Amino acid sequence: MSSEADLLLHGGTLVDVVDGGLRAADIALAGGRISAIVPPGSPLQARRTLDCTGLLVSPGFVDIHTHSDLSRLVYEGQESRITQGITTEIVGNCGMTPAPLVGTAERTREVIGPVDVVDAGRWEWTDARSWLDALERSSGATHVGALIGHGTLRAAVAHDASGETVDRRDLIEAVHRALDAGCLGVSLGLMYAPGQAADPEELRAVAETVRTADALLSVHLRSYSEDGLLGAVDEALGLAESTGVRLQLSHLRMIGDDVGRYDDVLTRIETARRNLDVAADAYPYLSGHTNLVQLLPSALRAAGERACAVLPVAQVAEGLERSGFAPDAITVMKARSTPDAVGRRPDPCDPWRWLAGLLAENDGAVDVAVVGSTEANLETAMRTPWISIASDGAALASTHTTTAAHPRSWGTFPRAYRLMRKVGLTPAQALRRCTHDPAMRVGSRAVIEEGALADLVVFDEAALRDHATDAAPATPSSGIAHVVVGGQPVIEHAVQTAARPGRIIRRRSAGGQ
Repeated sequence: MSSEADLLLHGGTLVDVVDGGLRAADIALAGGRISAIVPPGSPLQARRTLDCTGLLVSPGFVDIHTHSDLSRLVYEGQESRITQGITTEIVGNCGMTPAPLVGTAERTREVIGPVDVVDAGRWEWTDARSWLDALERSSGATHVGALIGHGTLRAAVAHDASGETVDRRDLIEAVHRALDAGCLGVSLGLMYAPGQAADPEELRAVAETVRTADALLSVHLRSYSEDGLLGAVDEALGLAESTGVRLQLSHLRMIGDDVGRYDDVLTRIETARRNLDVAADAYPYLSGHTNLVQLLPSALRAAGERACAVLPVAQVAEGLERSGFAPDAITVMKARSTPDAVGRRPDPCDPWRWLAGLLAENDGAVDVAVVGSTEANLETAMRTPWISIASDGAALASTHTTTAAHPRSWGTFPRAYRLMRKVGLTPAQALRRCTHDPAMRVGSRAVIEEGALADLVVFDEAALRDHATDAAPATPSSGIAHVVVGGQPVIEHAVQTAARPGRIIRRRSAGGQ
């Protein structure tokens, strides 16, 4: 240990998210790591001291499910991340990544609609390795790791955004290359074209490749509806049962109000967990955020956004109406060709035709927020110990206006923490699901012990609140005093600093950590 620490966190209450204990401690940081943990007032020399009296000191929050693939390249301060205590985020979810290129950036954008929320300028990458290199070269306030999207891989191998015909050997070779480049695993988007077209043999081959590499398979399920969720979960569990792959079930919430059916889904997973490495994540909001074509029947949306946009408006309107959602549960989040529509709900006079018209005017590139879950199922998710907290959001700045932001991009972790405390979890139990558990899923660690990475969040439990709303989504949370990434404060006394200590996390066998 160095004789003088870089930074001393003095007077706080350390939360041990592994053994559940809380204790008063001073924490010294040096060289980007925790160099000492000692009783309060112990003689330690440090260049700087942050007063943490009356505050909890936790490992930094690990957001295992984000869509900051492009946005963190534009918003290097990652304001929406660090102001809620996130120190590491995992991108590349739901089968969608901006790499490898499907010929050109423009054609790749057809595959990754919900990720395409910023103008990232010139895309200087062609494959997974060069995309990871671009992330590594960029300045950032948080660490980042990446999955590779099966949907994008599929389209790239097919040399076509529709990805209808794929040579399986070429696809598996592309998976190998991405994992060798340092991707932490593969994400499936089984509701999104072109990933939804994959047959069981293809999915099994992908899962087997991921298992062989001891990486993670993350799955956006084929359905989240009351009628479809259990079958979709069974499909994903079947991949784990047949291959032994480590499985992560993305944003595991049910659309609908049948509490019993959601309980049945969780019971099915808990039974599987006796023999399989399976876990899940969820966000603490009743609304989701996706592209509008996801509300269409599977057979219609299979060809992708642009193909849906040229269908007869009446046919699309009918398909949207069959989604079962109430029109006033839908809010437009992205529609670049018709920006006046962003933030609006459908025209009450003819809501479905209005939405279908938006698709046509925007070449299918329309995102929406949709309220579909219930408070009862949300509380069940917050009680379930193997469901980690994840935002499904993006790294944004308060200046972001290209699309409407979902509040989850700004407020997920404070909101989830308060909900978990409300349903009876201790501080350590709640924080474990924000830190240690998601970190372990991607082969990392988020703990407070000597030698560990100095990624920490210091907060006032009584004051911790999310303030992001649908009307004002870019509103930072309160109660977070300090956020430290790699030993450097990126939030200090509740104010963002200019520090950009974030680094890329690559799969250990592909270059270490």
